[in-house]
Amino acid sequence: MTAGVFALGMMSVATSEARHENPLVKMTHRAQDHAEDLRYEFKRHYRHSGGYRHLICDVDVILEELEHVDRLARNVCHDSLRHIRRNLLEVDERAHHLSDVVRGIECGRYGGRIDCDTRKAKELIACLKETVCEMEEFVDDEMRRHGGHYDRGYRHRDVGPRGSSWSWSWNSGGGREVRGEDVLREILLRLGSR
Repeated sequence: MTAGVFALGMMSVATSEARHENPLVKMTHRAQDHAEDLRYEFKRHYRHSGGYRHLICDVDVILEELEHVDRLARNVCHDSLRHIRRNLLEVDERAHHLSDVVRGIECGRYGGRIDCDTRKAKELIACLKETVCEMEEFVDDEMRRHGGHYDRGYRHRDVGPRGSSWSWSWNSGGGREVRGEDVLREILLRLGSR
């Protein structure tokens, strides 16, 4: 009985965590699944084609980029969104390139042979491209929601100027950065002149 209650409790925690997961992380996992399935499809049926290594190399790059997106998506800020957007552009370009390579293999451009119909690979590539497009739209919306200007607001540093243990700065979006130490100095000067 106790083991059953414990297992049920663990399942509800896992379900609860999955429910509150970042939507970008969920989409990234879906794209990774498509890319993994594609890699399996290429290994299983395209091994004897002249473009096999090219396909595997491109899928591996896609998987690396998506792994990087997954890490960045877990702690999203405007800078990471910009970085994610660049990663997604790379994934999108590679996915479109995979479509071209599969078409080239289909018409014999690379030599060798394939051991299947290419529809499965084309469907997986289409799913990957669709998911990446969804991710790009989500990131674009998040970037707009976060204000568009990446250094607006507070930026914390580990060690501030003059050996202080912390420092902050504010950029109002007008391009002029004001450091916290300068603001404090100005306040003290004004109070002292009274």
